[in-house]
Amino acid sequence: MTTVDIPSQGTEDLWPDEAPFAEVPTLEGPSKPRVDVTNEAESFEALLRVMSGPDVPALYVRSGGLNWISADDKGEPKIHRLNSDNLLSWFAEHVETYAMKPQGRGETRTWVESRQYPSGRTCSAILARERWRLPRLVGVATSPVLRPDGTLCQVPGFDQSTGLYLFPRLRTVPTVGPDPSEEQVRKARELLLRMTTDFPWVQQSDRAQYFALTLAPILRPYIKCPTPMGLITATTMGSGKSYLTYLFTELYGMGTLTWPRDASDELRKAITTKLTTTGAPVITFDNVDNGGTLKSPVLADLLTKDYWEDRLLGSNTHVGAPNDRLWLATLPCLPAC
Repeated sequence: MTTVDIPSQGTEDLWPDEAPFAEVPTLEGPSKPRVDVTNEAESFEALLRVMSGPDVPALYVRSGGLNWISADDKGEPKIHRLNSDNLLSWFAEHVETYAMKPQGRGETRTWVESRQYPSGRTCSAILARERWRLPRLVGVATSPVLRPDGTLCQVPGFDQSTGLYLFPRLRTVPTVGPDPSEEQVRKARELLLRMTTDFPWVQQSDRAQYFALTLAPILRPYIKCPTPMGLITATTMGSGKSYLTYLFTELYGMGTLTWPRDASDELRKAITTKLTTTGAPVITFDNVDNGGTLKSPVLADLLTKDYWEDRLLGSNTHVGAPNDRLWLATLPCLPAC
């Protein structure tokens, strides 16, 4: 690929006569690992070594399969499980694969390199492995989180000690030192309280419970068991109920689900999709409609199990993921107590 620096408009001609296009220097991109795929058995082992090496974007093992982490159109983290076509595309982008092919006959026969992709059979065989020399991905965090040893994970990227990939939503927040001062703690508390100063809480205990929910995504990796579901409601329309959920979206990012009235299978599949593909640490059943009831054996499973297992939609593949999210529901306006 040829990259050309184009001058800013108004400073000089785009293509001055003294610098013809043919003389613009070519800037080479970074070199890719090279793998000879002429022999399928040998290429299988060579490709596995490249996949776990430092010269390619990281792949992770999760739910028994290979995954990469990307961002969706909104900039939210997404965990993408690879199939054979995805893996072939990954090799095509990040690895230079070739085969040695003969030219000529007899004594004049020579062997030359020819661009060739790994076969679909090779990609399928790689994905069928049960053991990998790759990091195991527990999940994605969108804010600094507390490790089980009490330290704070706040460096973006994969954290080896927890298996979490930190994909911070707020990238301008300064790091927290190991021993914050009393003044820093006081300012942080004031900022937290200021965000909800004008909200008409029914009781002070309601505000305390809400702040417990807002801190839950930071503490969640530290808690190795299911946590209660949070319910957000109001006594009157227009009191700011949506604002309370908006804060979760701004701080952490949020996945939303629609509560189905009767279809338990639909609910289970929706939960499985969110747990296995999205990185949002907060998932909300948004605006459960009047007449809807938050009662389901699927919901009971969700709120009492620390590990979720199900079958992928449209396939016989079973997947599992830690049930490490904060679950919320926003309800219609309720009468004041």
